[in-house]
Amino acid sequence: MNGYRRLVTLLFTLPLPALAQPTSSGIIDTGAVQFELFDNGELGAYGDTGGPPTGTGFVFGGINGLYEGTFLVGQSSTQVSGSLWERVFGTPVEWVPVMPVAPVPPPAGFDVALQTTYEDAAATGDGPIGLTVTTTAFARMGEPFVYLAFEIDNTSGEDLAGLYPGILADWDVTSPECGDHACLDDDTQLVYESGCSLINPNYYGQMALDTPWQDVTVTGFRHDVLPGDDFLFGSLSSIDTWCSITAVVDRRTVLGIGTFDIATGASETVVFAFVAGTSEDDILANAREAQSRFLTVSSEPSPDGLRAALHAARPNPARGSTTLSFSLDRPQTVRLSAHDALGREVAVLVDGVRAAGDHAVRWEASGLPAGVYLAHITAGGVPHARTVTLLR
Repeated sequence: MNGYRRLVTLLFTLPLPALAQPTSSGIIDTGAVQFELFDNGELGAYGDTGGPPTGTGFVFGGINGLYEGTFLVGQSSTQVSGSLWERVFGTPVEWVPVMPVAPVPPPAGFDVALQTTYEDAAATGDGPIGLTVTTTAFARMGEPFVYLAFEIDNTSGEDLAGLYPGILADWDVTSPECGDHACLDDDTQLVYESGCSLINPNYYGQMALDTPWQDVTVTGFRHDVLPGDDFLFGSLSSIDTWCSITAVVDRRTVLGIGTFDIATGASETVVFAFVAGTSEDDILANAREAQSRFLTVSSEPSPDGLRAALHAARPNPARGSTTLSFSLDRPQTVRLSAHDALGREVAVLVDGVRAAGDHAVRWEASGLPAGVYLAHITAGGVPHARTVTLLR
């Protein structure tokens, strides 16, 4: 337990008045890199109006390369959930915290994990798509990358089609005397950025990972990103240039994948990683290692393509009790637990080997206070979680 606490630092600053600001965060430190996760969809660091960005960022070799970052989901040129740059452009953050950042059991083969949940209730443009996203950040000690699994729940009440998830990263690796350089490496699905600064000679990037249950396709890459749903959707859904050099300092990169169709009440999980290196060859080698490591420790798919999955609770919201169901592609060890808003485990519903197929378990929660809880399952390659609201 002492080693586990050494890996994760949690920061709680409750309450904060503005939705654009997170209410909690946590830091993953592998020894090689440090990364901060926030409960409002922002990654590494966030910037609120009138002040500099706050947060650890993504640190490699003692140098932070990430000014700000965020998770995006685009559906059309007028409907993209997630935004950035409130400090610079006054564009409000659109993800609203649901569950604070808290430690969770890491996937098998990893050393540490943090998890948080947020929804797109504050999305502008055409309004919310109707999404609840659970982000799990996880890593192994000593490795120069951090994995980010985004479980996207369709809470809109209707089937959704043509979704483009992605990561927007405002990397800071340039200096006034030269422009920055960004490339999309087709082999590793890594977008990486570098400059000529002696202050920060490192390379940083975000990559999309193939998983045991799906091979993802990079659909969007842009090196010169501005606010606005139309611009962000184009960045998520189209390739601008494979490699670009700009004389203008401080460009931002978007990496988008897709498309995904999610039925009402269903979910889809996509996995990315932040990667760093000392040179172009080094960051590409680290990206290949990140992909290989993830596929090695993740569960192998069955011939019918199923995997471990936790389904939405029924009913939800619930009074006193609710039913949680999950599916397994093969017999495996399962731990299904419930956690309160501070990450404390309040119930263990399943802990042991279960057969392949569909399972359901009743959660009797009448003795717990009303509020939002997180049902968390550890089975397969990526943790899964669902929010459950208890009423009185």
